[in-house]
Amino acid sequence: MKILLIFPFSLSLIFIKLNAMDNFDFSAQTDAVVIFEDIHLLDYTDYEKANDRVNLFDHFDELHRRAIALHTFVNGMNNTFDDLCKATRSLHKKGHKKALTIGLHYRIPIRSLLRARDEIKNGTETLNAAILRQFFEITSYTLSAVKPNLPWVHLGHSKSGALSVLAIQKMGKFDQKFIKYHMDYIGLAPEKPMPLNLVKSSIDYYSKKDRITYEYAKRF
Repeated sequence: MKILLIFPFSLSLIFIKLNAMDNFDFSAQTDAVVIFEDIHLLDYTDYEKANDRVNLFDHFDELHRRAIALHTFVNGMNNTFDDLCKATRSLHKKGHKKALTIGLHYRIPIRSLLRARDEIKNGTETLNAAILRQFFEITSYTLSAVKPNLPWVHLGHSKSGALSVLAIQKMGKFDQKFIKYHMDYIGLAPEKPMPLNLVKSSIDYYSKKDRITYEYAKRF
């Protein structure tokens, strides 16, 4: 059986195989990956089983209810989907095997540097930032409703660090409170550090050898 996840706020398609953690089917054009070892134990309907397709969003509550932790990751500049898959797998293996791990892939070519500057300097909510904002919102709503104490760690890499900051800043005050309560944030060479007042905790890592993002770190 293959699993199809359609988020209501985008056209994101996620295909993974139910029967094996290490045998994902990435032949389809996708922009996200979900890893959860107990995914085969979800309460699938007879219709889903008969049609060999599952909309994981219909099981979003159950996924979070069964998980003991939540890890989310967004790729950086010029990273391929294969890069995202490797990073998401690595993140999952470093955490608890019963964690729910979601990696979101944005096609961010080098030529989008000018757009990145616009997002950082002017706070313009681009399509990528809007989609990430809505993902954060639906995730925080779900946690509040089904498992308020579930640990949630979000990792933003490079440009997606700035997108993560912008996504939260563009939320309403009510939605920001959910993020503040639930999200622990780790930035990996982010274009913009995460302000402590927006999340539960925040730490950003930079390397002096990174000639691009280290320039952002020196401003702070």
